Amino acid sequence: MANQIMTVTGNIGSTPTFKSADYNLCEIFLVTEEYKSGENGIETRQGSQAAYQVTVWAPRDQPQALEQLRVLKTGMRIEVSGAYKDGIYTKEDTGEQLIGRSISCSPSDIKIKLNRIENITMRAKQNNGQRQNMGQPQFNQDNHDDNYGF
Repeated sequence: MANQIMTVTGNIGSTPTFKSADYNLCEIFLVTEEYKSGENGIETRQGSQAAYQVTVWAPRDQPQALEQLRVLKTGMRIEVSGAYKDGIYTKEDTGEQLIGRSISCSPSDIKIKLNRIENITMRAKQNNGQRQNMGQPQFNQDNHDDNYGF
């Protein structure tokens, strides 16, 4: 069976862990939320969440390959592209069966997603308490990119 390549964007749920064995690896717990486009292009959260165990692999002779991932912290928004695998796992303490989702990738498949301000409306307060629209500042959109890859 061929691997399914999947791209997922979500927030890091807990501090990433780093391990060294036959391979150097970083494990990231990623939580995604489902959004739906509504009126005027505004996205609203639908409440559905999914969790993924992301394993980032680097060869044993290249431990520096994972150093760039040490900046990742809980709550950061990232995009991951990699081989997707799911399976059924049994919790040892309760015997409850859960569906587990995992993604395996290399360090270059992780991108930090930063929020970008699309526009700002500046207003100044007038003497009579009314607000006056001061116009919108102009941004050069050609120099802005919200994908910062490693």
